[in-house]
Amino acid sequence: MAPPSGINATVIDAKEIEVRWGPPYIDKNQGSHGETCDTERRQILGQLSPGTLHDIRMRAKVRQEASFGSWSENVTVGTLEEAPTGLVEHITQDSQRIAGHPYERKVRLTWSWRGPDRSFVSTSSWGYVIELPSLPRNWTTNRTSFTIPDVDPFSEYLGFISAFNSAGQGGKASFHLPDMTSQPQTPRANFTITPTSITLSIPTPDQPNGVIIRYDIRWRNYKTETW
Repeated sequence: MAPPSGINATVIDAKEIEVRWGPPYIDKNQGSHGETCDTERRQILGQLSPGTLHDIRMRAKVRQEASFGSWSENVTVGTLEEAPTGLVEHITQDSQRIAGHPYERKVRLTWSWRGPDRSFVSTSSWGYVIELPSLPRNWTTNRTSFTIPDVDPFSEYLGFISAFNSAGQGGKASFHLPDMTSQPQTPRANFTITPTSITLSIPTPDQPNGVIIRYDIRWRNYKTETW
């Protein structure tokens, strides 16, 4: 017996697909195959996984036959995605200074996500958004790690990471980038001396350890005055 005809699958939402079909084709020259339905039928397939592909095929059986007829060709259709739920977890960070750029740092972030198995997702839209609202800047990646480039090491930032797909963006998990300011190094000083003056020049330190706002300079008569 021929399979049902005109099989059509329509996505309803993230968890349901509607399947419509007509009666099997019957060769009028070979007689009837028994009782048939000559109207279109429909069936709702429910409780499916969001964002997944499904192959649908059908076969028919009449009362007079002991077994089913042949299978139809596959009809492939995917359910819609749902926006991610929950938050990314276990965010870690590693700040590194950039050689030759004392006022820049890069920050490597890693995190974990207990979302669905992406090998069964019908689209490649899964990814993550990293945000630093105070700059404002944001980046996207499809990995669970990312290196934020060239941010000020001597400022602190509140950032957010969230998962997204074609249906929308999930909740935002926060992370904090601390201010790396620490006690400055002892400055190097260059002196130019004349009979009546001393000129002092201080080159920019290789590692300022913060935003230098001033230098304190003291002097005294050698051996005759105390600090």
